[in-house]
Amino acid sequence: MRIDGTNPWSSVEAVNSVPPENNMPKGQIQSGDEGTDDAQLSPDAALASSLHAKLAQVPEVRQEKVGQLRQSVNEGTYTVSSEQIASAMLNDIQGLICG
Repeated sequence: MRIDGTNPWSSVEAVNSVPPENNMPKGQIQSGDEGTDDAQLSPDAALASSLHAKLAQVPEVRQEKVGQLRQSVNEGTYTVSSEQIASAMLNDIQGLICG
């Protein structure tokens, strides 16, 4: 970290002290600026937006699946093979190592 004696707040104060252009209220458009903004989304952005909307509709927890698993555990009928346990453990370790 470099300390050179400048006060970072002096920059903020300088920006805040600049009067608005032509003393116009904030948000007012100067003549000639109307209707000049244009935005176009790429197909990828449109797809991402669509997928985001669909994802928002998916519940965070699949209650039906949780209920089935809970019932199996309570009844003592839930079984997991040793291969499944070993695979899950290796995946967890790989995730820790690789990030």
